Amino acid sequence: MCDIATVKLNVQCAYIAGKNIINGMVFGDIDLDGNFDTGEMGVANINVELYDNANNLIETKKTSSFGNYQFEIDCEFMVRDEFNTPAYNNNDGYNNWKTNWIESGGEAIDSPTEGYIKIVNEKLRVSGNGSTSQVSIQRSVDLSGYINATLTYDYYRSSFNSTSDWVDFEVSKTAIALLD
Repeated sequence: MCDIATVKLNVQCAYIAGKNIINGMVFGDIDLDGNFDTGEMGVANINVELYDNANNLIETKKTSSFGNYQFEIDCEFMVRDEFNTPAYNNNDGYNNWKTNWIESGGEAIDSPTEGYIKIVNEKLRVSGNGSTSQVSIQRSVDLSGYINATLTYDYYRSSFNSTSDWVDFEVSKTAIALLD
C-alpha cells in the first residue's frame, strides 16, 4: 500500500451549471490492479486533497466510513470571441454564445470577410458607410441563473468623424449586447 497517490483530472463545467462534482473512493487494492473488486474495502478517514492548475490547495476532504469522498467546485462561466478565424460563430471561452454575430443596418450582409463589418487581422472591424445610416452587429449570451456578470472588451478607434461616428455598447435584461 502506498502513502500518497496523485490523480490529475481535467474538469470541464458541463454537467451542472456553475458547479462540478468530483467524487471517488479510496480503497485497499489487494490485487494491485487499480480496480475496486469484490472483497476489497474502502478506507475511512483518509485526507483527499484537491489542487488547482497552479498546484494551490483548494480543499481537503476526509473519506467516509466506506472510503468515499466528494468535492463540489465552482466553475467560471466565460464566453469569448478572439476573432482568430474570420467567422461569426467563434466560441473561444468555456461556454458557448447563444447566437452568432448578426449584422444590421446599412448594407448588412452577414459576412465576416466582406462589407462594412468584417473580421480583419483577428479584430472585428466596423467601418462607416459614408452616410448617416447606422451599421451594427450584435451577439447574445444566456445568463439565466447568474446574479453578477463582468463585461470586458477592447476597441481601437481610428478616423472617426466627431459628429456622426461613435461606439456604443449596450446590455439589456435579456443579455443582448450591441456594438454599434
